[in-house]
Amino acid sequence: MSSSKGKTRTTAANLPDSVRLALRRYFPTEVSAHSAAYYALPEHLALLRLRSEAEGRMLRWNDAAEELKKDLEDLAIRMRECTSFNNAYELEILLHEGLPFPDKREELFELIKRGPVRTAYVAASFLAPYWTIQFRQWKCSRSGVVTMVNVPQEGRHSTRVANSSAKVLKKYGWRRIPSNLAQTKIQGIDLQHLPQGEVRVADVVFGDFNTPVPFPVSL
Repeated sequence: MSSSKGKTRTTAANLPDSVRLALRRYFPTEVSAHSAAYYALPEHLALLRLRSEAEGRMLRWNDAAEELKKDLEDLAIRMRECTSFNNAYELEILLHEGLPFPDKREELFELIKRGPVRTAYVAASFLAPYWTIQFRQWKCSRSGVVTMVNVPQEGRHSTRVANSSAKVLKKYGWRRIPSNLAQTKIQGIDLQHLPQGEVRVADVVFGDFNTPVPFPVSL
């Protein structure tokens, strides 16, 4: 790759130890993630193994989710599956009181007659001791096309979810990742879905959770 190792080490030296460990173990800078050689590396195979094992080690995450459910008893919460692209445990919270998550996404718009659908996504990494949250707003056009945008934390339910998540996840060993750290770009590496120079700490720590969702989305 065109970036020098020295430049990469200088950048990584300013990162927390846990982030540097994740980079060093699972995202070697010498080989591009866009090349076939990347998939045969011991580091990449170790990452795949860790992801596959994560589902079998979800006790701590399940306990945290159960506590959140008690804290947010009027808001529906559902777990999201670990996948081969995630580096984090995830759950989704519907920011509308007294409504369940329907089986199909389009059914949300039948339940919520006024205004857009608002959800929160919480992710806790199993590569580093950080968690993060995103708030999203979904709208459905008359033609059935759904669009999604990330929105700021605002409103009573958003604040409740953020505060409860911070309290519960701190108890289980995760701390909220600072925004400036999450947005820090890392020189010298790329990912399957991001080119060199565009990879942020959040993209490494949380994996596919931070991958942009196609916009708009057709159901």
